[in-house]
Amino acid sequence: MTIDPEEVYRQTGIVVKGSDRKDRLNQFEARGKTVFDSLPVDDRVALTSYMFHVIANHDGSYRYLIYDTLGLPREGGTYSKCYPDGMIISNIMGDADRFHAMFGVDLDKK
Repeated sequence: MTIDPEEVYRQTGIVVKGSDRKDRLNQFEARGKTVFDSLPVDDRVALTSYMFHVIANHDGSYRYLIYDTLGLPREGGTYSKCYPDGMIISNIMGDADRFHAMFGVDLDKK
């Protein structure tokens, strides 16, 4: 299944303004892929496993996820460089927590 970011942004009401912003985001994504692809396979698996663990156990705001949980710096545009995908993930995890609380369904996130 392929996820179209534009469709996700439209459905979630997230507005990405202007092609300059999109180009900047695409540059960070491309750089991330280059760095990730340059790692040995064991390091990529370890990094992916860690990120999945962090995301699965996330139960706070987007800011909490990037600054407190991941320890990324508040300066240097971290918020905007990880947005909107990081916020989408954060919101989805919050929705899962609310679903669990409302219906008592064990999502076994931990």
